[in-house]
Amino acid sequence: RKLDTLNGVSHLFELLSDSGTERAKACSLGVSVLKALRCVFRPRRHPNSYILFAGKPLYPKVKRVLRKDGYSWFTWVRLEEEKLGKYMLFSFVDKSGTGVQYYIQNNTLRAHTLVTGSVKPADINFVFQKGRWYSLGAVHSPTGNVRVYGNGEFTDQKKLPYPSKVHGQVQYSVGGFHGCMSNFHVFDQCLSQLKIRQLHFAGPDRVPDIHSLKDGPVALIQQI
Repeated sequence: RKLDTLNGVSHLFELLSDSGTERAKACSLGVSVLKALRCVFRPRRHPNSYILFAGKPLYPKVKRVLRKDGYSWFTWVRLEEEKLGKYMLFSFVDKSGTGVQYYIQNNTLRAHTLVTGSVKPADINFVFQKGRWYSLGAVHSPTGNVRVYGNGEFTDQKKLPYPSKVHGQVQYSVGGFHGCMSNFHVFDQCLSQLKIRQLHFAGPDRVPDIHSLKDGPVALIQQI
């Protein structure tokens, strides 16, 4: 919708710029500005390189201590096959098995905290369409809420117990569904919606570089 509006205004400026007046010069400058804005709002293309998963996850060597003040993750993902069952997207656990899982089940994103006792998975209001690239991010706060963002926009918020009893370093797993993934990063803090949008509009082939973060992101999958 934003792109259509920019195209319409740009066309109007082009018509006015034919009058040969000072106003025309200003309109010509307006055309240049709008062309630049069209590049910003142009739909994201697919990543130049990515990893194709066939139902088995990767286990990166990177290990970190989970902080008590929240975490976030962000990636680009595309579902290639629609299969029944539970297929992992991202998880982390400590040596005792305490942690969090994010997985795809029946084309829908779900999240589950792995702790002692019975904890129901959170059904996230995000449905994958086969063959389509998405930027996907999640922010899990110590208050027990997880916020999910699709293509830079807020999608859903659900209750999800924070794994505050995670002890020591955690083992990550990435992928495990039937599809593609590119540039998976974990952040040791809760990102704002503005920062999630910055990651999305930066595009799939740029390494996250967000100012005002306490620490840089941990790259689990990164472009080379």
